[in-house]
Amino acid sequence: MEELAPLEKVGAGGTAPRLLDAWSLAHPGLPHAPTVGVHEVSFSDGSQTYDFFFVSENIAARVAEVEVDLGTQASDHQPVVLTLSSGS
Repeated sequence: MEELAPLEKVGAGGTAPRLLDAWSLAHPGLPHAPTVGVHEVSFSDGSQTYDFFFVSENIAARVAEVEVDLGTQASDHQPVVLTLSSGS
């Protein structure tokens, strides 16, 4: 997504690690699961992805899973769950 590209650049004059989209790490090549407009679409043009997890590149290898709970109707946004491995 073009809007998120600035997050994936090295920041703070090259001293801060890049931020990487955890969904893309866990699900290479797959489109993001929708996080908005899944159950209620009166305020949007259908299902869209508005919620993301970004991780710094120094822990990217620890991304084990990213899941979106599409079943709950507790909010207008679906919960996103990030699971990290222990990274021994």
